[in-house]
Amino acid sequence: MNDNFIISKNGEVLCKCPVNAEGVVTIPEGIVAIRQNAFKGCKDITDVVFPASLKIIGSKAFLGCDKLKGLRLSNGVEYIGKGAFKACRHIESAIIPPSVNELSESIFEDCLCLKYVSLPEHGLRFIGEKCFKMCISLRTIVIPSSVVSMGRAFIDCWNLTKVIMKTTKVGIDKRAFEGCSEELTISCAVTPNEFFKSINHYYRKRPKQRILSKKQLPIKALWSNPIRFGRLPNWVEIIDEDTFRDWTGLEVVGIPQSVKIIQARAFSGCNRLVQLDIDEGLETIGRKSFAGCMRLTYLYLPDSLKEVKDEAFAGCSALKSVSISQHTNVAATAFDANTEIRYRQ
Repeated sequence: MNDNFIISKNGEVLCKCPVNAEGVVTIPEGIVAIRQNAFKGCKDITDVVFPASLKIIGSKAFLGCDKLKGLRLSNGVEYIGKGAFKACRHIESAIIPPSVNELSESIFEDCLCLKYVSLPEHGLRFIGEKCFKMCISLRTIVIPSSVVSMGRAFIDCWNLTKVIMKTTKVGIDKRAFEGCSEELTISCAVTPNEFFKSINHYYRKRPKQRILSKKQLPIKALWSNPIRFGRLPNWVEIIDEDTFRDWTGLEVVGIPQSVKIIQARAFSGCNRLVQLDIDEGLETIGRKSFAGCMRLTYLYLPDSLKEVKDEAFAGCSALKSVSISQHTNVAATAFDANTEIRYRQ
């Protein structure tokens, strides 16, 4: 594998990795820099072993490396470029060494499975715009005492509920945590000052109606590799038309109590969807909302549901049993003919 790298004449810059690379990739010792886009589109790489000599990772170096799961950078890395690991959807953990002074814009944007991030206690000073945008599996983050500036780093981290600020002198964008969980708490190493109180207050201000639409999601929706969203954020009241339409990799999704309406075709064509968990609170399932979700086998629909519209579950060929309240208005074409409807009192 290493023989197939394109490397600069002086042996210090890794210029390109072949897109057919797969499995564990070991970058040779002596490489000082990884050029921008060097691993872009290497979708079958699962892990990368970085050399001790490495100092620079260029912009978009690993963009879209979809199967990359873990990220442990070697001590000595000093610079990580914009979007270096953007859309590496299956990275689950990232450990940043103390030699990194700045996390650039969008480094981990759209890393949907990123659950654990370790930021160094010393050295890191700046966290850039959209650095962790749409890291929807991230629940807790510790901001080290060395950080002095942070932009809108964690916007749309739906499940982020706990932020521990060890730093006491930091310039922070008030929208740094926009779109995070409504249960978000921000704590400080010292008694929170008025600034942090104002941030907490800012994120409690929610419009009366919150709509989740495809514009708020990562651009590339036609994903073939599996993704499990778990529960959608609890600020969502309406799931808009076509929001998850044709997300072919979506396997599991939970609809929280806050959601009242699922609009037309919101999940149509999600042909890998096998688990749909809907909390009490949902009132309307729109036309063709789940049409073509051919792996759904069983549904328990909440008592709060008032209406299931035309062809809502049309083409759900594996759906054999639906449990639903007798008070729900169900359109004649909502389900296929082979679906057994069990009405509850």
